[in-house]
Amino acid sequence: MSSTEISHDVREIIADHIASGQPRYSNTFYFPGGFIRRWTDDEAVAKAQLEIDAADPNLKWTIAFDHMTVRDLGVVFPPHGKTAEQLKAECDEALDQMWARWEAAERFRHGGGR
Repeated sequence: MSSTEISHDVREIIADHIASGQPRYSNTFYFPGGFIRRWTDDEAVAKAQLEIDAADPNLKWTIAFDHMTVRDLGVVFPPHGKTAEQLKAECDEALDQMWARWEAAERFRHGGGR
């Protein structure tokens, strides 16, 4: 993705991530009742953690995410007999929730949450 292809919103997300001081990559492991997020600046470590999480019997789904490109390194769902459509719907809902949280945080940050 070239810099001319990055939208204003994505640039803001990247700038906010840089300002946060958090490492570049995150691994989020979703399980019944919650999630665990791990951070690293090493892409190989993030990919290895994705594989470790994928083997966990409590897995609902897991994602390794690059916060500087705003793209996933990989997403894994367990093979519990779900169809591709079911998995896509779950992923789309999770992404919608992520964007809603980000938008709410932005409104709050800019005084709209009072």
